[in-house]
Amino acid sequence: MQQIRANDPLLKVLFPDGISEPSYKQSKIIGLMKKDTTFDGEGVKYVTVSIAPGAGGSSNMSEAIANQGSTQEVRFTLGRKKLYEVGSIDGELMAAGRSKKGAIVDVVRHALDKARYAYGRAQSRTIWGNGGGARGRIANGSNVATPTISLTNVSDAAGFFKGMWMQLSSDDGTGGAGVRDNGTKVQLGSIKRDSAGVASLTLASGNWNQIIGATAGATGDFIFRAGDYANVPTGVRGWNPEVEPGGSDSFLGINRGTAGDVNYLSGWRVSGAGQPKNQTLIDATAEIRNAGITRELMGFVNPLDLRDAFKDLSQLKVIPVQTDNPKVGYKGIELLGSAGSSTIFDEVDVPRGFCWFEDPKTWTQRSAGDVPMILDFDGIKTFLRNPLGDNYQFRFGGYYNNEQAEPGEAVIASFA
Repeated sequence: MQQIRANDPLLKVLFPDGISEPSYKQSKIIGLMKKDTTFDGEGVKYVTVSIAPGAGGSSNMSEAIANQGSTQEVRFTLGRKKLYEVGSIDGELMAAGRSKKGAIVDVVRHALDKARYAYGRAQSRTIWGNGGGARGRIANGSNVATPTISLTNVSDAAGFFKGMWMQLSSDDGTGGAGVRDNGTKVQLGSIKRDSAGVASLTLASGNWNQIIGATAGATGDFIFRAGDYANVPTGVRGWNPEVEPGGSDSFLGINRGTAGDVNYLSGWRVSGAGQPKNQTLIDATAEIRNAGITRELMGFVNPLDLRDAFKDLSQLKVIPVQTDNPKVGYKGIELLGSAGSSTIFDEVDVPRGFCWFEDPKTWTQRSAGDVPMILDFDGIKTFLRNPLGDNYQFRFGGYYNNEQAEPGEAVIASFA
């Protein structure tokens, strides 16, 4: 029988393979990227990216000397962000579990497992976000004077759960508009994904216009989990956005549109122009070679796009890929293109319509401590008794951000 003693580290007892395992299972790029748990101190790191090796070159020595110049570099300012998950166990359930040998361990494990899964889903959502925190968007044609709206992208439904508190904004969290109606929030009552490819959200009570602050329609608004607006770790779509940054860009203190070389600072882009998706992926591997990228890049794509790209191919080779957790590994599809072979993975939180070719070795999750970890720095161990209710609360959290050391070593393919 498994027992928990008062001085045992609870998570080591219940989860000897690590508390972060669900995050690895939810996102392959999280599992493959490097981890640095020493991002402490003031929590600010400067990510220096070279956009040119210097101007001192020529076939004539005197010209080479005359042309010499310093290496052209920019410095992104990376700060820590926070991500939390709070759960609780009912007091009656705790008492009932004590009456049966070993049952209390199962009660605790079940509750912590659910919280670990929820944290993994949130972390996966942020790694494929741009740091703004948006989880979806209200589709055109939705009636905000009713409890139910549709999402513009059915795949975004994976980011919503019954009971979630939500807020709206006119931008995706990077534009500075803020949340609507002074931060009013509403609760999700149900979510439905139908066979016609439509995902709808229905509120637990009231209509969507109560959060908008007006009866006029606000289709196109972005939907956030309450508190997430402009406040989550920066992900792939921040470092390597689908749309090339322009003159109004502002990313971690840098305007990539005017800094000197937008591709070295944000990646390279390929448009499939509606051709078959497997051909767009092959075109992207050609762009890897054309951009002078010598790394072996891996492709990350939404499962529905992966289905479309490979369902008509009769011969596919599956490639096993191991992570730094010996209990977690992945399988990808080998794609042969101009840059040699690339492994393609499906990820549910990758926006549909795009494929990111990345080298996870250029990515580092930098954190102050483990991600996630039990927040028990006050020495009260794992659980806090709720003084206003009959339940015991536990808190997961992480203080971290994601660094892309070589943002120019990425290719973004658009299928449209």
